[in-house]
Amino acid sequence: MPFASSKCRCKETSQPCVPRGWNKRATARYLAEHYASSIADCEAVIRLNPYHFGALAGRGICHLALRQHREAARWFGRALAIHPRLDGVRQHLARVQAELVRGNGHDVAPGAGGPEEA
Repeated sequence: MPFASSKCRCKETSQPCVPRGWNKRATARYLAEHYASSIADCEAVIRLNPYHFGALAGRGICHLALRQHREAARWFGRALAIHPRLDGVRQHLARVQAELVRGNGHDVAPGAGGPEEA
């Protein structure tokens, strides 16, 4: 990951300067399973470009990896509002909505059957 991070930085601030740099670093961090750091980079992209559907969907994917289904659904929905033909994002959204229904609106831990089994 150091290579990906170093290629995305401004000389003046040592921070990524453009949404593309932040997004590339977010992708590298996601692939390294550093989901919280990836989410932070997605936030930076969205601050610079609120219509960056890749960062919106990427943030949803990170929340999905963390089993934060409500947050994942929120970000997948925002991505689809901008680009409604993202079939993969639509499939992810259906998956997290099914998990939320199964958990009665709550995130369900792996292997758990929902609140009624608690």
